[in-house]
Amino acid sequence: MDRRVGVAVSAALLTLSVAAPAAAQDASAPPASAWTTLVSGLDAPRGITFGPDGTLYVTETGHGGEECVPTPRGQMCVGATAGISVIVDGAAQRVLDELPSMVLGQEVIGPADVAVKEDGTLVIPMPLGGGPELRDAVSAPLNEHLGWLVTVKDGVITPIADLVQWEAENDPDSADPGATVDSNPNGVALLPDGGTLVADAGGNSLLWVGADGRVVLVATFPPSFHPAPTDPSAPADPSAEPVMIPTQSVPTSVVLGPDMAMYVSFLNGFPFPVGGSSILKVQQDGTSEVYASGFTNVIDLAFGPDGTLYVLEIFHNGLLSQDPTGGLWSVPPGGGEATLVSTELLMPGGIAIDEAGTLYVTTGASIPGQGSVVSYTP
Repeated sequence: MDRRVGVAVSAALLTLSVAAPAAAQDASAPPASAWTTLVSGLDAPRGITFGPDGTLYVTETGHGGEECVPTPRGQMCVGATAGISVIVDGAAQRVLDELPSMVLGQEVIGPADVAVKEDGTLVIPMPLGGGPELRDAVSAPLNEHLGWLVTVKDGVITPIADLVQWEAENDPDSADPGATVDSNPNGVALLPDGGTLVADAGGNSLLWVGADGRVVLVATFPPSFHPAPTDPSAPADPSAEPVMIPTQSVPTSVVLGPDMAMYVSFLNGFPFPVGGSSILKVQQDGTSEVYASGFTNVIDLAFGPDGTLYVLEIFHNGLLSQDPTGGLWSVPPGGGEATLVSTELLMPGGIAIDEAGTLYVTTGASIPGQGSVVSYTP
């Protein structure tokens, strides 16, 4: 991601900052209408998924810590407050604790997704939001796995691939305007070949990672161009042309579709154009096409058992609106016009769907201690 274009952005985007206007609201409160709260009091929950045995797993991004260190991006407070929880009988139980969590301004950085293999092994991308120099600024042992794809079995963390170092050595979006070395592994999906797909929100790329740690670039997503926000205090100029600025793609999640194609969602960077986010269908050769469009700040995707694609927006009215209400859309099987399902979710962060078609969504994605999991059956 281009830090020059999106500094104000990066604080608001992927790691779901913009917590200030939402802090006064309670994401644990039962949402309106048909949504049911399953569990509350979660620590900034993000990705959510079902394991092979039907257990529901949730990533909790945490709340940083008391150790504050200077970094290339400013003062960062770090701590081992993130983790992975399972939802059992209406309660959240940590199955993996003391993962690194970082707070930079209002930005909360921690594990953003989790996938579960058939044998119960957890696959976790460990976000960073920068290059190797940012990781080096964090003291050991908290910096040990930042920017890595790791697996966890019986509580033992095994590093698989150093995606930050791969980004530093390859930088696939280096030709983009203002591009910098920046890796933020955010979303994962498991493949039948034993590999893992990783949506790198900082590198604007989709990666394949083998069980042996080999990294292969599947696709790179270039920026689009949108009008720069106007200055409300400036006098009107009827002859002025809109100034176009590059908007970083910011891939947030990847899912494998019923047709075995890869579907990627995008948050889209500053100026966070409302309706400017699309879902791309990516083939194995890296070619892609727009599968659905017209969304805003998409944070996660999930296919239902009938092939319906559900698209989750963290901010339905755009990150610049200061309205923390998210949106949920459905796209019919095979593609077509999207239908708005809900605009009642407070800063949602992840979605999962069970075999019966019931939807499970995390809310309060950047609100430590006030997150929740809610469910809804269409």
